[in-house]
Amino acid sequence: MFIVNIENCEEKAVKSPGTLNTTIRWLLAAEHGVPNFEMRCFEIKKGGKTRYGFHPYEHEVLVLEGEGILNCGEKKEKIKLNDAIYIAPDEPHQFINDGEDTLRIICLIPKGKEDHHK
Repeated sequence: MFIVNIENCEEKAVKSPGTLNTTIRWLLAAEHGVPNFEMRCFEIKKGGKTRYGFHPYEHEVLVLEGEGILNCGEKKEKIKLNDAIYIAPDEPHQFINDGEDTLRIICLIPKGKEDHHK
């Protein structure tokens, strides 16, 4: 077993092209011994966004705080506190904070798929 508090994880700026005012904390990662999935926490500040893109693997997301827009190309959905979201493999997506407060989300991905962000 491994337990970590979000606030004790290093917060790093996300430097992907197209990303604005967004940070990441790796909560549970390969180095913690997880066998299948890694867990990250993103904080998207007011007016911020993640890059628009897609990947050949799924994402599971939970909104912990704030509200925003999930941009999936032709489909844009309002998201808010306690929303659970499934993003299918190769589905274009982007999180945009159009609210007044920080948009904080938990995102699960298959282990090892985004090591370049660590």
